[in-house]
Amino acid sequence: MRTTIVFARAACGAGLAMACASANAQTVSCSITATPMAFGVYDPASPVGLGPVAATINVGCSVPPGGGNVTGLTVTLSLSTGSSNDSVQRRMTSVPPGYTVRYNIYTSASPSGAVWGNGAASATVPLTMPRITPGQTGAATATAYGFVPPLQDVAAANYSDVIVVTATW
Repeated sequence: MRTTIVFARAACGAGLAMACASANAQTVSCSITATPMAFGVYDPASPVGLGPVAATINVGCSVPPGGGNVTGLTVTLSLSTGSSNDSVQRRMTSVPPGYTVRYNIYTSASPSGAVWGNGAASATVPLTMPRITPGQTGAATATAYGFVPPLQDVAAANYSDVIVVTATW
């Protein structure tokens, strides 16, 4: 079976109605891109699970020309719960539907680390942006690490989930 997590993106800034807060009095716009997290083929009989599988989340922030420099801007990244509605116990669903496989996303390359979620029983990840000058983009990157636990009695199918990345500043 193949297992894949697809990261959708959500950006907060002018014109977007999301849970965003601007820490600065001037306009700061940020955008997010993320790579998919592809676990590959899972063997339910193997005593070894899958992972760590990394996904890169890139954040770029800018201020318009004529604005002032921005230093010390912290962008907090949160991840949605996905189809399981629980960031502590995420599940990918099969195609066709009817089956699930447990997995999770962590802030470090160890499944004993903090689960990355939305801050409710899970961690968020703060990124401090480099100095942003008007008309330029400051960029920072975070890495999400996924793991699928071993010995899950699951049917052969393609499994996936969609995780929304939200930036708050």
